[in-house]
Amino acid sequence: MFGFLSYYVQFENPDMLRIFEEEVQQNQGRSTTVGTREYLLEKAKNEGKKQEAIAIALEMKKDGISITQIAKFTKLTTKEIAKL
Repeated sequence: MFGFLSYYVQFENPDMLRIFEEEVQQNQGRSTTVGTREYLLEKAKNEGKKQEAIAIALEMKKDGISITQIAKFTKLTTKEIAKL
């Protein structure tokens, strides 16, 4: 959602950009102000980590490792792993 806004919406008024970033901060529960670009980069990085964890979980599952062990090592939930 924020990627779409960041790409298509231009804030000509600096106060509007500040308000937008403050609302992103409140919605994400952040304690420090993060600009839109930084937020999107962090989100992409986290998504990459999650995809890597899913790939690892799939391999572990193929090897017959228990869901609880997979959850322990990948930090995915047991529900997420069961769906794989």
